[in-house]
Amino acid sequence: MQEKNPFLSKTLFLKGLKCKKLLYLSKYYPNLKHEVSSRTEELFETGNEVNALAKKLFQKGREIPSNETREKQIELTLSFLKEGVENIYEASFFLDSIFVRTDILHKGKKGWNIYEVKSTTGLKDEHIYDIALQYYVVKGCGFDIESANLVHINPDYIRWGELEIEKLLTIKDLTEKIIDSQKKIKEKIEIFKEVLKGEMPEVDIGGHCFENYTCEFRNYCWKNIPENSILRIEAHWMDRFELYKKGILVLEDLNQEEFEGNSKMFIDAYIGKKVIFNKKNIKEFLESLWYPMAFLDFETFSYAIPLYDGTKPYQQIPFQYSLYIIYSRDSEPEHFNYIAPPRTDPRKELTEKLLREIPLEACVIVYNEKFEKRIINELSEFLPEHREKLLLINNNVRDLMLPFKRKDYYHWEMLGSHSLKKVLPAVIPEMSYEEMDIKNGEMAMSAYFKMCKSNSPEEIAKIRDSLIHYCSLDTLAMVKILKKLQELTEN
Repeated sequence: MQEKNPFLSKTLFLKGLKCKKLLYLSKYYPNLKHEVSSRTEELFETGNEVNALAKKLFQKGREIPSNETREKQIELTLSFLKEGVENIYEASFFLDSIFVRTDILHKGKKGWNIYEVKSTTGLKDEHIYDIALQYYVVKGCGFDIESANLVHINPDYIRWGELEIEKLLTIKDLTEKIIDSQKKIKEKIEIFKEVLKGEMPEVDIGGHCFENYTCEFRNYCWKNIPENSILRIEAHWMDRFELYKKGILVLEDLNQEEFEGNSKMFIDAYIGKKVIFNKKNIKEFLESLWYPMAFLDFETFSYAIPLYDGTKPYQQIPFQYSLYIIYSRDSEPEHFNYIAPPRTDPRKELTEKLLREIPLEACVIVYNEKFEKRIINELSEFLPEHREKLLLINNNVRDLMLPFKRKDYYHWEMLGSHSLKKVLPAVIPEMSYEEMDIKNGEMAMSAYFKMCKSNSPEEIAKIRDSLIHYCSLDTLAMVKILKKLQELTEN
């Protein structure tokens, strides 16, 4: 642990806003952080790429290298200011034990303009504090500030041809809000400096552990929470942290009489290890399906900067599908799949292969129809020559999630969830995602990005196999679950 001191960086200040204990741990015990996920690293990388694009709006700038010492960064900044440099990237300032770097500092007619760049599609509360701290320090160093601004992604931008940075990025003037927040910023600074001078704050776990992002010290702060705790159950039907404050740690401690409707049913099923099965409703659902059946699942990626024509920031782009087809009740399922080659626009090839394989008269079974239908609709808009067939597929979509969402089938191990990741091991115990390299859609997206960056044929082949295995399990899971429902309604 380093010697206690009141030094605050912008990063530490923002952590303090989330949790004073997080501020303290980040400064004095950074070794207690859990490993950063691939997805988090991708988000950091995306932020850097958006920042690089924003700098192109302010040409002929000079950049302060981040690998220099803090003193050297400040020295270079002052040198550039004296030289009359009009655009400084990562300008660095130090005031009263507070160090900040501004993404872009632009010289205006009446003073300096601060531009903070974010890869979000709009303004968030923490952005105000972020920019306000920069304003506080830069102005406190004796520089006139003309404006304080946020540069963020324009969610309505559609790419056609070359990327149009001035349309992709939106600049929002926040000067008035930033000035109004200066008193609060000063108060926060004093509070956080006192925190850093003392002992580790006693802050209990709560919703703040997940606010905006999952805290990197969660494993440390949660080390004494048992695996069967209600705090580890992400369920919308109960306020787990409110119950925790009342001293309730496991579901068995809950008083069922304090709940009603589905919540009461979930608790009763868990304590009694019950399975609820509405044979009539499930039979009606099954009778709405027909052969041939096509079990379909897409995997997608999204990116802040649109890569292809006709796409928006963060639009979900399908790069993979898995398809099982059952032609009759007695036939064995046939499997088809597609995964896009690295660094290509996958939409046309994916669509044309899918249309060759899926019977247009098939009952298309998915899990969470909103997602798959949106992907198919977007493909139909981009590929008008295939619109008619794609919309026909959409009209034939049936959602296997429905019986579980309506609680016509509910297993106590589902813990109030109807996600496929919870339903599958409860309904088909011998099947699970736990032992797989890729366990969810977020991991699949990260794996695809990694595959696109790799130049190793061996690594690409390994990732490709893992992606195929994961996506295939999603569709095979639907095949097995449907078969199980059919068997249960016939007994």
